Amino acid sequence: MATSRPSSKSLNSHVDALLDKVPDKIKNTLSRTIGLAGVVIISLSAMLPGIFITPTFAAEIMGPGIWLAFLLAASVVLPAAISKSELASGMPSSGGSYVYMERTYGPLIGTISGLGLWTSFLLKSAFALIGFSAYFVVVTTYFDIEMDILVLSLSALVLITIVNILGVKKVKAIQTPVVIATVSLLLFICAAAFFVDDFDVSRPIDGALNTDVWSLAEASAFVFVAYAGVTKVAAIGGEVKNPEKNLPAGIMLSLLIATVLYSAIAFLMMAAIPGEWW
Repeated sequence: MATSRPSSKSLNSHVDALLDKVPDKIKNTLSRTIGLAGVVIISLSAMLPGIFITPTFAAEIMGPGIWLAFLLAASVVLPAAISKSELASGMPSSGGSYVYMERTYGPLIGTISGLGLWTSFLLKSAFALIGFSAYFVVVTTYFDIEMDILVLSLSALVLITIVNILGVKKVKAIQTPVVIATVSLLLFICAAAFFVDDFDVSRPIDGALNTDVWSLAEASAFVFVAYAGVTKVAAIGGEVKNPEKNLPAGIMLSLLIATVLYSAIAFLMMAAIPGEWW
């Protein structure tokens, strides 16, 4: 006796229905505990290390007008931030760029994008560790302490890795006081610049007006890396409360805060440093 077999159309419909349920099950494995403040904190923690490294190298390229390079770099990042905000609100799940590319172009392109994202994290982390080790060289030299900087940097990397393995909630708990302390220190530096004997507000203004287009473009391309972390927070979309609102707002707010801090510090630092330095 012949048995009826389901049509290929009904099988495809059944498979599609099963696939549609997978993202929901995956999303439900993560608890949404991160609010707007947490999104801003995590995003800023991915960006702020750049201000401790990029100004010195940018000043070698452009001179005292580097504050304009930070503004130009922010304007270049803005369209990407807006686009990522829209994607994050439409697909608020963990994975960030991988999820967006995978759902749009398929698993192969998504995998390539994910590997590229992972590589960019490696490069940004290495860049931050270089700056971290440079500052510790100054501290250890000042206090006449002998210490292997490579071991110190790698130890910091291991510690950061362990914290990230523990989960985003732990990262937020640790990063919140760190970011608050960092922003407070940067604001203190901005205020202290006004009391430097060589402070000259015309120095960074003249530097920006008298620079050539090529130097401005080169410096902007260099400091662009300082904004690289602004959209990476979308990767934790599955752990953000009310992600349709908090992710876009957090991305744009953190970009605004970073732009103001970067530009203000670059402006005041160049106004406080004598011209012969560069």
